[in-house]
Amino acid sequence: KVSKQGTVVGYITNRDSQGELAKPQPKIFGPPKIEGVRMCKGMSNSILDQPWPKVFHGSRGFDAALGRASPASDQEQLVADLFSVLAFSSNPTQRSELRNSILIPPVQLPTPAGDGDWYATRTSTVILIAKDGRATFVERDIHTLNHNIPTQIPPGKAQRSFSWNLLD
Repeated sequence: KVSKQGTVVGYITNRDSQGELAKPQPKIFGPPKIEGVRMCKGMSNSILDQPWPKVFHGSRGFDAALGRASPASDQEQLVADLFSVLAFSSNPTQRSELRNSILIPPVQLPTPAGDGDWYATRTSTVILIAKDGRATFVERDIHTLNHNIPTQIPPGKAQRSFSWNLLD
């Protein structure tokens, strides 16, 4: 929603504020007000108003990257700074530690059958929208699975970039 105060973003979820399924209708929430974070700049698998540590870390990194940017800054540098934020990892080794890392390296999580399924960050995405309506979407492949063997893809090796004007 665009208003005189700027753009306002909300979200729809089928969960209530305690994380339980909301029945029968999904609830529409405004952006959460989180202590220590000026506004919602990221989300994870946590409840939005009870973010995991990786959301706090990412929000601080996002603020720092934007603080270094200026109108004269190179867009490529801003994209690189934002990908650096998305590369933060505490190198988790089990499911309970996933909430601490933005980038998840391959972790083999146990399944009921006793074997393990691989879990990792497959891609990272940066979207920039300029005041004049220019938009840029950049996505990088991070990890892939080849014959059940996880493989890290070198930064920038598999990257897609698209630009367009939202006002056209």
